[in-house]
Amino acid sequence: MKPGFETQREVEQFFIGRNDEDSVWIREGLYSLISNVLFVADKKEEGKYHPRIGVQRDFVFRSLNEEEKNAFNKLYDQYYYHRHNEFWYQQAQFAAETNPEFAVNVDALIKAQPRELEASEIDVRLGATWLAPEIIQKFMTETFQIPYYLRHAVKVRYSPYTAEWRVEGKTATGRGDIISSETYGTSRANAYKILEETLNLKDVRIYDTIEDAEGKPKRAVSS
Repeated sequence: MKPGFETQREVEQFFIGRNDEDSVWIREGLYSLISNVLFVADKKEEGKYHPRIGVQRDFVFRSLNEEEKNAFNKLYDQYYYHRHNEFWYQQAQFAAETNPEFAVNVDALIKAQPRELEASEIDVRLGATWLAPEIIQKFMTETFQIPYYLRHAVKVRYSPYTAEWRVEGKTATGRGDIISSETYGTSRANAYKILEETLNLKDVRIYDTIEDAEGKPKRAVSS
């Protein structure tokens, strides 16, 4: 969204006094567009996002498959409940240090604290539409060890209009890139091509042309 239209409050402020049919239609459309997101940017820490409150009622959440919904809900609960529990636990500890009579409250909070999720318990599948392209970009850069001077040429893009992912510069690192062509890919489908296909939830298959029993050419999955 453009600056000045990033929140529903900013949109409301802009349309004050504009009650004609077109303005109302545009305003309501912007309200819907702003609210139809899973994550919102953190105003204090650039590059960080947090789940939007109550998003489970909106279309963007309902459009996810069950695996994606479960993964999102784990993150949602971790952010809004587990982190807040930790905050109040720390506040209770501080109060107990100055007022020993509050120690019983600290003990109660300890018993009520849910177990923190391990990283391995948060399932995130490549291709989930709620993943920001910046996260995939970081994963790709670190995993494939893209040289610093080529990082501007190899980029992950996502189109919300077609729901398609695209990796630009798939051949930028060249055939001599062992990580791309051997460790995580092959000479016929390098790691960037495989990543792009995986993001779009497609199977990656390499075919060879062989002859059948009658000597006719046919395609077969490469072994």
